[in-house]
Order: sequence, then C-alpha cells, then structure tokens
Amino acid sequence: RFWTVIGFGAACRPAPVRIPLRSCPAGVQRAERMATERRDMDRRASGAAAWIAPGHRSDKPEDLLLRPRLPNGRRVSDRRLLALFRRCAGLGRGMRVLEIGCGRSRWLPCLALSFGCRMSGVEVDSYAAELARANLAGAGVSGEILCRDAFDISANRDLEYRYDLVYSLGLMEHFSDPAQRLAVLSRYLKPGGRLLTTVPNLHGVNGMLQRLASLHRLNMHRVYDKRRLA
Repeated sequence: RFWTVIGFGAACRPAPVRIPLRSCPAGVQRAERMATERRDMDRRASGAAAWIAPGHRSDKPEDLLLRPRLPNGRRVSDRRLLALFRRCAGLGRGMRVLEIGCGRSRWLPCLALSFGCRMSGVEVDSYAAELARANLAGAGVSGEILCRDAFDISANRDLEYRYDLVYSLGLMEHFSDPAQRLAVLSRYLKPGGRLLTTVPNLHGVNGMLQRLASLHRLNMHRVYDKRRLA
C-alpha cells in the first residue's frame, strides 16, 4: 500500500509511487476474490464498527497475547513507514508518543521496541481498544490505551501538551474537515513536538483495485491529490 504523507514539524512528503497497470495483473484477480468477502463485511458493519479494519474484527485478545502483531519487514509498505518514522518523527528513548485511532496497532509496540518510546493510543471503539492492549502485552510492551474520542478536546484535557509525537495512519481520509481535526490533535503536542499523519494514495491503480474490491469502502474515503494535500 502506498501512502501520501502530511507532516507538521518536519518536511515529510516523499515522491509519489506510480505502478503501471500491466505490472500487476495478479492484483486485479486478488481484488475480485476479495470482493465477496468485503461485501459481506460491509453488510455486517454498522455504526462505530464500520470504522474498524476487517482484520480487527477477526482478531481475539487471547490470540494477540500469544502471537502479537508487529510490522513485517518483508513488506515494502511496512519498511517505508518505518523509514518515515526514522526520517520525520525525531524519535528517541523516553519520548512520549500518541497514536490516534490506533485500533489493533502494530506500530505501538514497534516504536516502543525500536526507539524506546513511551507509547499511548486513543481508540473510540471499545473492542479495538481491548485488542490494542492485548497486542502491547503480547509484545512485552507497557503502554496506555484510552477508549475515547480523540477529537473531543473537552474530554481530553489530560492529554494536552504531553506528547513529543502525535500520529495517525489512514484515519484523516474519513473526515470532511481534516484541517480542523489536525488542529485539535496539535493541542496534545509539547512545544516543538511533531504531528504526522498518512492517508492512502487512491489514485490510479490503487483506486481502481479498491473500486473493484468494494465501492462502498472507497466512498468512505476522501481521495487526496497534491492540491488538496497542500
């Protein structure tokens, strides 16, 4: 998966990646195979559950305690995200880091183990928050997972000015007012802290594959281009 990046506090906009259609015919077949499963998931999903990634609905806390989920170094997208954190986040031992909309986050334990950070996550769905706690515990990492709305500043006064880094991965594209929401998240930063968010690149082949897999899910996203990112 390829990401377009918005950064505050660092220059974090890598060059876009373009893949010719002829280079990935298997992707179309894979998308078609996934379509039926995703349509079933879409029919079952409602309310807050619609915001949880399909993998989260199939995970169980007891399984994550035994087999925690971490980024896979063999995946290009995971390597690129880790490189992004190294290049743009300015992380170091003891720094406080907050993930917004963490779900069953693979990156909370990863950043703790890789950089020695003190990790926290905010997740609005109670089951996804439970999965995040289990995944941290399974990886042997201590951290704080809060089940609340990250964008309700009145409910998060205790988070203000606490963090060196606040980040989200694939969240802002679900909202029509990302600038206002990013302004709320910036309230959680210490002076000199950094805010980093990524949104999916849904142009070209990526958008076509998502349209084949689930038009409903595609329509849940705002499709960003360079002008809208600016």
